[in-house]
Amino acid sequence: MRDLMQNKKGEWGVMKKILSIMLCIIMCAGFVGCSSSSSSSDKGGYTILHGEYLESNETDDNGLVIKVKIKPSTTNKLTIDQNGYNVEDLIKNQGCDKYDKIDYWAVADMDNGKEEKVVSFTLDNKTIQGIKDGNIVANEIVNTYANDVYIHQSLK
Repeated sequence: MRDLMQNKKGEWGVMKKILSIMLCIIMCAGFVGCSSSSSSSDKGGYTILHGEYLESNETDDNGLVIKVKIKPSTTNKLTIDQNGYNVEDLIKNQGCDKYDKIDYWAVADMDNGKEEKVVSFTLDNKTIQGIKDGNIVANEIVNTYANDVYIHQSLK
């Protein structure tokens, strides 16, 4: 009887070791799947001078769509211009000059409590390079150089 119990204890010890090894393998495999990888969508990839970074996505045609949340400035013109400063910083200091096109969207909390798009525009490669080279200044980007400009009626 004693030999039978010793044998059972020995088998149980071997089983525990096998289970421990299997658990270790499973956990290691799970951690491998958790490694970071680059993606076309990121959260927290850029710093915004005037506002909060929300999200960005790279497009198939070497473009960037970036969405930020802004707050009103002292005047409507300054509120609009701050978006030019934001995109200028992205191009000059954060590597966004590598894109052929940038679609910039700014949202803000409105008086009614809803978040709405307040400014959006598109920059083509020529404009991006002009900003990078210092030939285009930030406070002229939205009203002079951007394409497909949208300005919310509350800022007009």
